[in-house]
Parts: sequence; structure tokens; C-alpha cells
Amino acid sequence: ELLFQNKEASSTRFFTSDYERLRIQAGGGISFNGDTAAANALDDYEEGFWTPAFQRSGGTVSVSYTYRTGKYTKIGNMVFMWWDLQVSSESGGSGGWQITLPFTFVSGSSHGGHGVTVLRDSSLFGRLNMADSGSFIQNDYIALYYINSSGNEVQAVSVGHGRCTGQAWGYVS
Repeated sequence: ELLFQNKEASSTRFFTSDYERLRIQAGGGISFNGDTAAANALDDYEEGFWTPAFQRSGGTVSVSYTYRTGKYTKIGNMVFMWWDLQVSSESGGSGGWQITLPFTFVSGSSHGGHGVTVLRDSSLFGRLNMADSGSFIQNDYIALYYINSSGNEVQAVSVGHGRCTGQAWGYVS
């Protein structure tokens, strides 16, 4: 066991060849290469799993899953997520389909937008031509959309059974 302890209200610094390479800042966080700005310090890192689920924008939906899994990495206020949902059946609810997320995300363009999602496998919504799909992160869910034959963006509302796999990233509040 190697223990470093600084009982002073100051930073702890690590050097190689007379150059500062790492600083544990007194106020918390790690900075690199002589950077002293607290705003640039890495002060949060987390990896984990969550159980994503489908929900509808209107009413309660019942969904049976063959499997579902989600993994995320959170670095500061940026979260990167991956999910895989296999649905065997669904019933109830109305409105557009949404995927639940492990964090609440910043919404509104004044905070850098809604985040970005990429659907890798959307056989769940195959009848909707999800090759022309779109989606966005809103608070604690991803809203699923597609481009219809008129070129308009509309909520994905048809489903049934199939798979939805994707990745997303965005800013948490």
C-alpha cells in the first residue's frame, strides 16, 4: 500500500524531469501538465450499468423484454451510453416511444443542445424506415423519431417486437 497524505490546504503535485505532470488540487479534482484552473480539473468519473426501458409519451405501456442492458461512462458532466433492448411484446400507452436513461440531461439549446443518439439496430421500428431515424435526449429519456415519406420528422409510434440498439452522449445537469 502506498499512501500520500497532504495535511495542508494546498495541492499535491507530481513531477518528471522538472515538469509538473499531475496535480491533485486542494479543492478537489486532478489536473495535468501544470494546469492550475479548477474549471479544467477532472473531478468526476464513473462507469456503470443501468436497465434501460421503453416508455410512451402518453399513458402507461406494458413491455415484455427478451433482454435489455445498458452501460455508461460519465466523465465530468459528459455521459456516454450504450444500450441493447430486445422486445418480445408490448401493449398500451400512446404517443411516441422513449428510452429511459440513467441520468437527467441538460435540455435546451442554451446549454449545448439535447445530446446525440445513434441507433445501430432498429428492427423494432422496421415498418417506419428507421434508416431515416432521428432522436434526441430530453431530460431523462431519448425520444425516438423518424422521417416520414413527406420528409417530416414524426414520433415513432409503431412497434410490436424486435430490437433497438444504440449509443448516445450528452451533458448532465
